Amino acid sequence: MKFGNVEIPATLIDSLKHNRVIVFAGAGVSMATPANLPDFVTLTRKILNLDDNEKFDNPDQKLGEGFDQGVRIHEQCIRVLNQNSPQPTQLHHDILKLFPKKTRVITTNFDLLFEKAFFNLNPDGVIKKFNAPVFPLGSNIEGVIYLHGNVTDPSSMVLSDSDFGRAYLSESWAKRLLTDAFLNYDFIFIGYSYNDTILKYLTRSLPKNRASRLYAFANIEDGNTQQVNHWTSLGIEPLIYQKENGTHLQLPEAVEKIAHFLNLGFSDYGKFICSKVVEYEQKQYEDDLNYIKYFLGSNDSYKHFYRLARPEVWLFKIKEDQSLFDILMKHEDDLFHWLRGSLETHTNELMDLLQKYPALKSNKNLLWVFFRTLDDLQDKNCYLKWFLFLESSLYQESGLWNGVISWVLKKLVSFDLVTEFTRAFSAYLKIEIKPKVRFGIERYDVDVLVKIVKENERFYETTLEVFFDKLSEYEKYIQLWEGGNKYRFIRKQEIWEKSKRHTDLIFHLVDSVVLLISENKLNVFFLDQYMKKCINSESVLLNRLGIYLMSYHCSSSADFIYSLISLKFDWFDIEYRSEFFKFFELNYSKLSAARRVEIINKIKSNVEFENYEKLKYFSWIYKFSPSCNLIKQEYDQLKILIPGFRLKDKPYLSWRSSGVYRVTYSSPFTMEEIEKRNDYIWYLALLEYNLSNNFSGPNQLSYKGLWSEIANTNIQWILEFLKFTVQIMPEHPIVEKIIRKAKDWQFDKGIHEKFIAICQQVIIRQDRSQIYAISQFLSDIYEVVYYQSDTIQYLSWVNTAKKILDLNDGHESFAPDNIDGFTESLNSVNGSLACFIIKLYELSKDDEEVQKSCEIFIKLLIDKDENGYALIRLLNFYSFIKGRNSLFAQKELLPYLFSEKKKIKLSAWKGFLSNDCLEFAEFREIRKEFFSILQYALDHNDKQLIQDLTDLYIYSIYFEYHEDATQSLRNLQRFENQFIAEQVLITVRRILSKENDVDKIWVWLGEYIQDRLYQVNQILNKDEILNIWYLLTDQPQIIVKLKDIVLQLPFKDEWASFLPDLSRNHVDIFLGHEVLWCKVLGFYLDHQVDRIAGLLYEDEINLFRSLIPYDHDEILQTALTKKGIRL
Repeated sequence: MKFGNVEIPATLIDSLKHNRVIVFAGAGVSMATPANLPDFVTLTRKILNLDDNEKFDNPDQKLGEGFDQGVRIHEQCIRVLNQNSPQPTQLHHDILKLFPKKTRVITTNFDLLFEKAFFNLNPDGVIKKFNAPVFPLGSNIEGVIYLHGNVTDPSSMVLSDSDFGRAYLSESWAKRLLTDAFLNYDFIFIGYSYNDTILKYLTRSLPKNRASRLYAFANIEDGNTQQVNHWTSLGIEPLIYQKENGTHLQLPEAVEKIAHFLNLGFSDYGKFICSKVVEYEQKQYEDDLNYIKYFLGSNDSYKHFYRLARPEVWLFKIKEDQSLFDILMKHEDDLFHWLRGSLETHTNELMDLLQKYPALKSNKNLLWVFFRTLDDLQDKNCYLKWFLFLESSLYQESGLWNGVISWVLKKLVSFDLVTEFTRAFSAYLKIEIKPKVRFGIERYDVDVLVKIVKENERFYETTLEVFFDKLSEYEKYIQLWEGGNKYRFIRKQEIWEKSKRHTDLIFHLVDSVVLLISENKLNVFFLDQYMKKCINSESVLLNRLGIYLMSYHCSSSADFIYSLISLKFDWFDIEYRSEFFKFFELNYSKLSAARRVEIINKIKSNVEFENYEKLKYFSWIYKFSPSCNLIKQEYDQLKILIPGFRLKDKPYLSWRSSGVYRVTYSSPFTMEEIEKRNDYIWYLALLEYNLSNNFSGPNQLSYKGLWSEIANTNIQWILEFLKFTVQIMPEHPIVEKIIRKAKDWQFDKGIHEKFIAICQQVIIRQDRSQIYAISQFLSDIYEVVYYQSDTIQYLSWVNTAKKILDLNDGHESFAPDNIDGFTESLNSVNGSLACFIIKLYELSKDDEEVQKSCEIFIKLLIDKDENGYALIRLLNFYSFIKGRNSLFAQKELLPYLFSEKKKIKLSAWKGFLSNDCLEFAEFREIRKEFFSILQYALDHNDKQLIQDLTDLYIYSIYFEYHEDATQSLRNLQRFENQFIAEQVLITVRRILSKENDVDKIWVWLGEYIQDRLYQVNQILNKDEILNIWYLLTDQPQIIVKLKDIVLQLPFKDEWASFLPDLSRNHVDIFLGHEVLWCKVLGFYLDHQVDRIAGLLYEDEINLFRSLIPYDHDEILQTALTKKGIRL
C-alpha cells in the first residue's frame, strides 16, 4: 500500500490499527523547521565547541573524552537544545496521530517537542511521560518515553560512551525496557540512519525469540542494494523514500497520510474504500489494488467491496491474480453470494474463474449457494450450461448437503432433461461403505423425489432403472463388506409390506418401485422386461421383488408366471416363501388343474413337514381359493386327523423368514405350573433354558416368555429359586434379572430380610454386572412402598451399600462410549449409590440419627469416588442438601469445586451447575474457579457445560453478585465464543419470562449488545440475531431500547422467515411503536434478495398495510417499491 511515495506493508497498517506499534523517534524528527535541532554529530561539535573540519567517527566516544577533560557535557547539551525556543514540527504532530487510542512513542531525543505537539492537539489532555532510568514494563508501554533522558534532568541524559555502557550494559535499564518491548510490539524507526550510534546498541538488545517486526523510514536511492542490506542485517525492514530537492519531504508526507487513514471515521472509511474500488475500475492503478487487497483482508471493511465491485472487471482480475483470490477466500460466504449474481449475466467469465481454481469449483458452500440461486432460474439453456459445468463437482463433493442434489433433480425434471436426470439421480443414491454399508440420503428425500417423478411419466422408466442398479449394487456391497452373509440385510418378512419399523432405506426404495409401477402408466413391454430383469438378477431382494411384481402386474398367464419363477427358485426356500405364497393367494384359482396338482403334491411330498405343517399350508391356500376342490379335499382329510386345528397366522411366517428367526414369546410352562414345584431338580431344569432376548445359534429359540412367567410367580418362590441359583450357579444371568425386577415386588419384613441376605452373598462374588444390578435396585428403592413408610428398614441397606464400596472399585460406568457425564454417573455403581443415599436423606426429614448416618455414608462414598460418578450426583442435589444442613454442604461438598484433581473438579462443577435452583449465593465463593472451568469447557467443546456456566454467570449478574455488571459481561465476552454469546441472550430471555424487569436488565444488556454489534462483521451471526428478535417478540417494550441497535443488524436473505413469524404470531408487538417499526422493516427489506416478494402472503401484506399510515418518512414505502411489493 502506498502512502504518498512510500510503500507501507499491510502488516504494519494492521499493527497500527490494533495499537500494537511503538514509534522509535530519533534526531531526524526534530531537525526540520520550526524545531531546527541538530543531529548527534552536530550536537557533539556544539557541546565541545569543535571546528567543523575536525573529523570523528563515534560521537559518544568524543563526548566521553570531553567529559574526562572536565567538560560538563550534559549541561552544555541542554543549553544548545534550548536555544531559539524550538517548536514541534508537523512530523511530531503526525506521529502522535498514528495513535488514535494510546500514544506509544520511545525517543532518544532530549527535547520535549512530542509533549508540546500533544498539547497542541489536545489542549486539555493528559499524556504519560517517563524519563530515564525509570520506565514502565516493556509489555505495557503508553505515553512518551525518553529512553536517553531529557533536558529537564541532566543526570538522566545518555551522551557519552560511558553513559551508553551504563544504559545498555552495566545497569541495562534501557536494554531491559527494549527487550520486553521488542517481544510485545512492532517498531517503526523514524529519524535514524543505519549507521547511527543508537542502532549499534539496539541490535544488542534484540531478543532472539521475538515475533515482532521492525520497520524504519530510510532514505535510499534507487538501486542502492548495499544500503538495503545494511538495514536488513540489523533485522529491520526499510520503508524506502527518496529525497526531493535535497529534503526529506516524502517521509512526513507518508506519515501524514498514514495518520489520516488511521483516523478516518466509520462513514469516511467506507467512502474511502469505495473510492479505491471505483478508481481501480477506471484507471487500473496497482496502488489502488493494493489498498483493496488490504481492505479485503480485514474483518471490518471487506464488505464495502461487494457493494460496488463490477463483475466484468473483477472476475477477470480475480482469475489473473492468485493473491487477490486467496484474500477473498478468507470471507468465502460473502464472495460466493457476490459471485452468484453473475450466474446469468457473466456466465462465461465466471466459468473461466472456476476453471482456474479447481478448489473453488468443488467447494461445497459455493455449490450450495450457486444451486440455490439456480433453483429460481427460468432459463433452461443457462441452467443446463451450469449443470454440465458443475456436474462432476456436484457428484464428487461428499460433504455436500443432499438437499442440493435434490434441488437439482427437481429442476431437471421441470426442464424435462431426462439424460441429465438419470446421471444425477444415480449419483444422488450414493452408497456409503463406512462405518457401515448404507445409502447416504434420507427416506424423506426419496419421498419428495418420487412425488415429483410421479407427475412426469417420461421419468418413470429411468427412475426404475436407477432403483434397480442401486438395489443390486447395495447387495453386492453387503456381501463384500459385511461377512458375505447374503441374508443379513434382508429383514423385511414380506416384500410388499409397508411398515415404519423398517427404517432401512433399501426397503423404502423397494416401496418406491412398487409405488411407481402401481401407477399403471408404464407400457407393458417395459414392465415385463423389468420384472424378468429382477427375476434374473443375482440379488435376492430383486428376485423377491420380481416375484411379487409378476404376481400383480405381469401380462402373461398365471401358468407361465408360475413356470418362470418355480424353475428358477424353490418356493419352499425360506428367502422366497413369502412371495410365492403371495402369488398363490392372488393366482392359485387362475392356474390350470395340472399346476394346482403339482403344488399340492409338492406340499404333500415335503419330508420336512409334519401333518400339522402341511395343514397350515393347505389351509392358507384354501382360505383364498375355496372353490378349488383339490385343495378342499386335502384340507378336509388333514382336518380329520387334527380336529383342534385353527389357522392363526400365515404359514410361511412360522419359519425363519427373510433372514431373521422368529422370536418365540410363548413359554413351555405356565406360572401356575412353575409355582407347583420348588425342588432343586426343577430349579436346575429351568436354568437350562435360554432366558435371554437373543438367539444362541441356528434353530434355537429364546425363551423370553418363560422368563416372563417366572418373574410373575410368587415372591417367596422366586426368593428360594434365587437363593438356590446363587449357591449352585451364581454366574447365571437370571440372578441379575431377578435383582433388577425386585423393585416391583410387594415387600414385607420377611421378604426384606431374605432378599438383603441374598444380595450380600451376591456382593461377595464381586461380579460387576450383579453388583451394578444391586446398586440400581438401591437407587430405585425409594419407589417401594414398604421402605417409604419405614426409614429404619431403608437405613439397613446402608450396610449393604458400604460392602459394595469396600469390594467394588466403582471406577467403571456401564454407559456406552461418548456419552455425557450425567449418563455415565447414572450407569455406574457409585452414581447409583449416590441416588440411593440422597433419597434416604430426603426421607429422613427430622430424624437426626438417620440424617447423620447418611452424611457419614456420603463422606465415605466421596472418598471412594475416584472418577467423580457419585460426586456429580451429590452436587446435583447441593441445594437440597444445603437446605437440610448448610454447614455439611459447604464444608463437605462445596470444596470439591476447587479440587486439585481435574476430573473430580469437573464432575463437581457439572453436578453443581445442574441444580434445580442455581446457587447464585455461592458465586462469590466459586468465581475464582469459574473461568478456568469455562476455559476447559471451551477447549473440549462441551456445549452442555458451557451452557450451564453461562446460565450461572448471567443469573449471578442479574441477582447483583457482581460489583460491575457491564465489566463482568465483557470479561465473559473476551472468550469470543459464539455459543456463549447466543446462550447469554437465551438466558436473558428466560429471566425476563419470569421477572419481567426490562429496565434492570437493560442497564447491562444494552451495553453488551452494543459491544457485540461493534464486532458485527467478525462474530455476530444468524442465531444471535435470531435471539435478539426473540427478545423483541417476548418483550415488545424492548424495541424502544433496541431501536438504534436493530437498525445496524446485518440482515441477510437467509432470515426471510422473520417477517412471516412476526405477521402471524406477534402482531401485538407493533402497538404503540408503529413509526419505529416502519424504519425497522424498511431496513429489513433493503437487505433481502428480490425473491422475497414471492414469499409474502396475505398476513405479511396486511401487516404492511396497517403500518403505512405511520410511515411518515416513507422509509417502508420506498423499500416495498424497490422489492416490487404491491399492497
